Amino acid sequence: MFSVLRCDWNKRYLFYLLLSVIFILSALTYEAFYMNKRQPGAVAEVFQDELVRVDEMLSQRVNSLMQPVMSGQIRETDSLIRTYDDQGYTLFLFIYRNDSLIYWSNNAAPLPSRYDPSFRNGKLAILSNGYYLYRDSLSGNTRLAVLALIKRNYPYQNIYLENRFQKAFDVPVKTAISFADGPFPIYDSEGRFLFSLSPERATGPSATLAYTLLLFYALAFLSLCAFLYHAYLSLTPFIRSDLLMVISYSIDVFILRALMFIFKWPSGLYESSLFSPGSFAASDL
Repeated sequence: MFSVLRCDWNKRYLFYLLLSVIFILSALTYEAFYMNKRQPGAVAEVFQDELVRVDEMLSQRVNSLMQPVMSGQIRETDSLIRTYDDQGYTLFLFIYRNDSLIYWSNNAAPLPSRYDPSFRNGKLAILSNGYYLYRDSLSGNTRLAVLALIKRNYPYQNIYLENRFQKAFDVPVKTAISFADGPFPIYDSEGRFLFSLSPERATGPSATLAYTLLLFYALAFLSLCAFLYHAYLSLTPFIRSDLLMVISYSIDVFILRALMFIFKWPSGLYESSLFSPGSFAASDL
């Protein structure tokens, strides 16, 4: 009977030990994968691929929208524009006739009422409130222009106006655009230089990553505590005193937590916003 119970205890504490190892390895793998995605080179590479895809999509949109525009079905183009808005792309449609603006799908992109090519540099339109990819097509005296937002660039910001990239471009908030040569040049679909990207350095896990790591490491810690608990249960034939068992178990848990504190593990979690001083600061001013 004793050997059966001992075998059952062995299985239990080995199970919890294995479970804690799985949680720790999962956390380390998850952290390494997402932190690598936030490195400047990786950010620029993903951004470049997405921008080329948007550029090619704009070319297709211009060609497909020209036919209904020339047929006088201008309003029907709105549904196509809204479809791409729902997919995370902010698109704008403008129609010029004899170089005069006769239709616009949205006034959030301030194109001039008289067509003037000076607002753009190749496929990049630099407007007063942001940077846009630009494509147009001319048929007779009708010019159809489609713009895709890259990043807002307001002259001033507040809680409603923020200089952010459109959500289809998954880049850190503080990533900047520069028109000088830089380590991360960005090109259009035809290989022409548009601008340089200056991603912010990854300093710590994002909020989503931090909460996920906190969950993994908390489960790992609880699994280790369960491992110690069942390990001590296997020693009950040798330790008769329940008080001594509780004291020994508590000391081991304290030592485990102290080792984590001394070696600053998990360091990635401590560098996140969850443990930043600003999260616990308060002021009556």
